[in-house]
Amino acid sequence: MSPPLNSTARVSFHEKVKKRKRVFRFLRLELSKEIVKNLSEKSWGLKGFDERLVFLKNELECLIDDGEVSSCSPLNSTWKINQDMYDGAKTRVRTVEGDSEHFTVMRGLHQGSALRPFLFALVMDELIRQIQGEDGFLLNSQCTLYKSIVEELSIWGWPLQTAGLLTAGFSARSYAILSGRLTEWSNGEIGYLIRKASAVQMDPNTWILEYTLNPF
Repeated sequence: MSPPLNSTARVSFHEKVKKRKRVFRFLRLELSKEIVKNLSEKSWGLKGFDERLVFLKNELECLIDDGEVSSCSPLNSTWKINQDMYDGAKTRVRTVEGDSEHFTVMRGLHQGSALRPFLFALVMDELIRQIQGEDGFLLNSQCTLYKSIVEELSIWGWPLQTAGLLTAGFSARSYAILSGRLTEWSNGEIGYLIRKASAVQMDPNTWILEYTLNPF
């Protein structure tokens, strides 16, 4: 029979147990693909996009025990506008002695570069021109509803009358439609009603929920 623990040892043991429970709670999955799909289907009965955002926030706060849930309201939330401007792009260097061979762009300008304000103005002019054009511009906007070390739930879409392109790559991502229509390219086939895809084309005014398992 082992001797009883003294008070200091008991406190140390209980602290270790509490710490281990906190770690396990932090790594626990609060959501799943099925839960996200169910939330999306429940929101279809609501009319406006703002109503769906309120519904999602309320439902997520009931499901998630420990973690902050964003409302993704345009008034008090952060939306990111994404465009893979350098993805697969090539360029060349032009000098007085001639042009170089084309090479793949691997990175943009470093922080604080003197060229950044000039290039930013050029890019914004091009964005505005493309958005106002007939073909639109392949942009998407994103707001994170909930994020932990193991999972993330985001809303993707673009409110303007233009389409967006979202690439999935090889990450564990799944999608549920909030409104609008999506087209996927997967194994050479095209279809609608998307759950998983390597590339997703969003029609104008399409909003989707994306559930991602984060590698760690």
